[in-house]
Amino acid sequence: MLQRRRSLLPRAQAVQSNELDDLLPAVRATNMPELEAELALALAFNWKAWYQMNYPAYLKPGLPPHPNEVQDALQWLQDGPLHLSPDELRVALEKCAQTYMTDPKSSYFAAPSTAPEQFREPDAFRALLLREPHALRLTYNCMDTDPDTRPILALGEALPCDGQCRRCWRTHTPQLMGEVLNDVDV
Repeated sequence: MLQRRRSLLPRAQAVQSNELDDLLPAVRATNMPELEAELALALAFNWKAWYQMNYPAYLKPGLPPHPNEVQDALQWLQDGPLHLSPDELRVALEKCAQTYMTDPKSSYFAAPSTAPEQFREPDAFRALLLREPHALRLTYNCMDTDPDTRPILALGEALPCDGQCRRCWRTHTPQLMGEVLNDVDV
């Protein structure tokens, strides 16, 4: 865990709006201590490296969305179809903060619609999210696209995928099921 010498949040860049002071209570509503809440925000909005580099002037971390947007997102996760408890939400924020703080509603509706059959039912998808919180960001499936529309390589073969691997179910499904993809543990 990081030492608390200074706050992780880029307060100097947002002093005029006081929005960062409003973000902490929204995140701390998930039973997170203040330092963990700040770390979740730092991870979600790419401030961690800026903090660890001792606030270099040449890096300008972006400001977060409006606190109401983050609060609405966290509230939707608790009251919406996922019905995450504060402790379940805390675990999700620790592992995949950005996905859960920035428009989880659209991710929730996109992810199951592109998921493999075994994860499409709401209960199965919720169980998967509790086990693997990063599954909420999987909103693409290259197995559903037409290989004929992919660019052709120099050898005359089509690209094997669409290059959306970070958010594609195809590359993550074997890991979620404890298997390997093409003899490579992913």
